[in-house]
Amino acid sequence: MRYFKGLNGDVFAFEVDGSQDELITPDMVEMTPEEVDAHKNPPPVPPTPAEELAASDAGMVRMIEDLTQTLINKGVIIEADLPVVAQEKLNKRKALRAKL
Repeated sequence: MRYFKGLNGDVFAFEVDGSQDELITPDMVEMTPEEVDAHKNPPPVPPTPAEELAASDAGMVRMIEDLTQTLINKGVIIEADLPVVAQEKLNKRKALRAKL
C-alpha cells in the first residue's frame, strides 16, 4: 500500500499496482515510511481517570462482596440486615460462582 496525507491530516491508502492512482489528488502528500509506521502503530494512549475507575469496578465489587461475606461469617452483621436488593445480588453472585 501507498499512504498519503490530505490537507486536513486524513490518511489515504492506495494499492501499489497503480490501479487507484486516479484517486490521488494534488493536495495529497505521500507519507514517509516513518510516518506510515507511526500511523499504523500509534503510541498507547494512557487511560483517563474515568477509564481507570471503570476498570477497577469489577475488583471493587469482588472486594466488597468478600468483605460482606467476612462480616456475615464473623457475625458482625446478618444477611437479613442487608437491603433485599443487596441480598438478591449477593445470592445471585454466589450461585454464579458455584457454577464455575
